[in-house]
Amino acid sequence: TGYEYTTLGFKAQYYILGESLHPYLGAGYAYWFAEPGIINADKMHPGLIYSKLLNQEQQTNIFTKGFNLHLIYPTFGVQFVHETQFSLAGEIMYLFDITDFSGSPYFGFSSHYYF
Repeated sequence: TGYEYTTLGFKAQYYILGESLHPYLGAGYAYWFAEPGIINADKMHPGLIYSKLLNQEQQTNIFTKGFNLHLIYPTFGVQFVHETQFSLAGEIMYLFDITDFSGSPYFGFSSHYYF
C-alpha cells in the first residue's frame, strides 16, 4: 500500500539454489487502486504510477474517479542467505497494465530473518 492508494497481489518464484546466493525467476499479478479524491496525484510514490501506468484519461479523472490498475509482471532477482539466517534480496520486474499494455521497470530490495 502506498500513499493514497491500495495494493493487492501475489507472486510465484522459482529459486535456483546455490550455497548462499540464490537467483530466482518469477511472475506475479498486482491490483493497484484508489478511491476518488486524490489531491496531489502527480506527487504519488512510486512516481511511475502517475507518469507511466495511468493513461491520459485516468490522469485527468483521478480526482473524480480514482483509478484501477491490473498489472502482471515478470521478475528476476537474487537472494543472499547468510548462515546466521539473515538474507538480503534485490529484484527487477517489469510492470504491465493488462488493459492497455503500458508498462515500466520497477526495482525492489528486501531483507529477511528466518527463525
